[in-house]
Amino acid sequence: MDFKRIMHVGIMAKNTGSLCNWYIKKLGFKKVYQLPATMERSEVYWLKFENNMIEIVPANNNMRRNRSIKDPGISHFSITVECFDEYLEKIIKKGIKVEDIHEFKEFKCGFFNDGEGNLVEILSFTKL
Repeated sequence: MDFKRIMHVGIMAKNTGSLCNWYIKKLGFKKVYQLPATMERSEVYWLKFENNMIEIVPANNNMRRNRSIKDPGISHFSITVECFDEYLEKIIKKGIKVEDIHEFKEFKCGFFNDGEGNLVEILSFTKL
């Protein structure tokens, strides 16, 4: 059996509904499925943007430790855009603070935090 693609990125959230709305309002994701709340957990959401999906799942009550982008494990997910500067201007107008911008010969990228502090990268290739 062949590997097709990565299905989604799972994000553990303290408030799944609030984070779901953040991705919809700030980045234009569409809600494609909502698993109803139970006595044990709040709602679970699947959001889609083109052929990409994220799943927003209730987190446990453990304290989130501060982490660096260089810490072991998955540090962020990346969104590719056609024009970095145009997209940057668009999300800044929506109140997103983009930091750590880098420009290379092949691509330009920058990082921002979502509504619960998860790291997201925007990236635009100039050459592949």
